[in-house]
Amino acid sequence: MSAQLVDRRPEGPRGWLLSVAVPAEQAAAYTAPGQYCRLGVSGEGGYFAIASAPGTSPFEFYIQPAGGVSDRLVALEVGAALEVAEPMGPGFGLDRVLASPGPVWVLAAGSGLSGVRAALGVLAGRSVHLLVGVREEADLIFASEINALRARGLDVEVVESRPAHGAGRYVQQVLAARAPDLRDAWVLACGPDGMVAACRDGCASLGLPAERFLLNY
Repeated sequence: MSAQLVDRRPEGPRGWLLSVAVPAEQAAAYTAPGQYCRLGVSGEGGYFAIASAPGTSPFEFYIQPAGGVSDRLVALEVGAALEVAEPMGPGFGLDRVLASPGPVWVLAAGSGLSGVRAALGVLAGRSVHLLVGVREEADLIFASEINALRARGLDVEVVESRPAHGAGRYVQQVLAARAPDLRDAWVLACGPDGMVAACRDGCASLGLPAERFLLNY
């Protein structure tokens, strides 16, 4: 369907947050944090996680230029038309999380933070621990929002793999040190394939049941 870019702002050192006004039927089809859309410009398209809350328009997307359609999307001017498919995927399946006790660990790396952004709002009031993997602190996206979450009492730790000083760490290493027993926990993960695979293996070794490791696809 045709949609319109209604706002764009730089987010983090390399990316942009695009706000896209979509038809009401598309907004209604977005029901679960973690769903994603195909965005297109002149027939060239790609898939991007919806970073805003379900059921609302405009949709927000974090996009980092990497060639191809991502470059074309971030180059659009406010008011430009683009193509947006209906939301896809099951999302993270948070109904199961909300219906049961246990701590929730949210693991994100790089732009994967945009994929869990909506889930953090739905999980408000639960015992949530957010681990965000970046190369260094300056690479963090949504930094002002992270600081606001901390101010409201959310447990947030930024994990640097290539810090300017000291040894680098990865999200799965920090998780193992902080939560050696995950048998009663839930884990949401979003990030590069290698990070997700390492986190899955690490969580299994810490006792997390496989069905409690949640992805958005």
